[in-house]
Amino acid sequence: MKIKTSLKVSSPKEHSQLMARIACKMAKEKKYKKILDMGTGTGYIALALYEKGFKVEACDISPHSVELARENVKGKEIPIFQSDLFTGVKKKYDLILFNPPASGAAGENPLSNFIRKTRLRKPLAALFYILKSRKRFQFILNFLRQAKNFINSKGRVLIYMNPGELRKIEPKLKQDYNFVRINHEKTANNLIIVATELK
Repeated sequence: MKIKTSLKVSSPKEHSQLMARIACKMAKEKKYKKILDMGTGTGYIALALYEKGFKVEACDISPHSVELARENVKGKEIPIFQSDLFTGVKKKYDLILFNPPASGAAGENPLSNFIRKTRLRKPLAALFYILKSRKRFQFILNFLRQAKNFINSKGRVLIYMNPGELRKIEPKLKQDYNFVRINHEKTANNLIIVATELK
């Protein structure tokens, strides 16, 4: 599947393709009718689902991503809209997909550019990684806390996280969700796909 990319928008990675395959399989098995691809980026996953015959919508906080995704799905019935997490979402879905940005928020971080150029690169990079990990953890936690209000009763959330994030998040949300690790394939950065179902 060929799509247009941009320096301002994250390109599909290996785990994007894996997420698309798992989402298609799950949607077919569960007969999901309403699907939302959150943080769609280029629109790759939404387009993959559409080409398999599923009705899908997509959103992103970045206007650059929304513009690029709309260009990639042009001529196809895939609504693309701008939304900061669920601020622009108006209905419930059977399946919500989310591949959180590495930094916990969209956009280029000027601090990371500074770190790459300084002689104190290694110690500053270590500190930046810790701060970035904490920010991403809180971002995922906020997403899941909001997502429960936008999932149908037998629906699921598919989300990428690393095993350490799962260990921290699961106890905090165990009253709301059942957590199931979906993939056991090795991906870049040791990411795993986790499915959450409402209790």
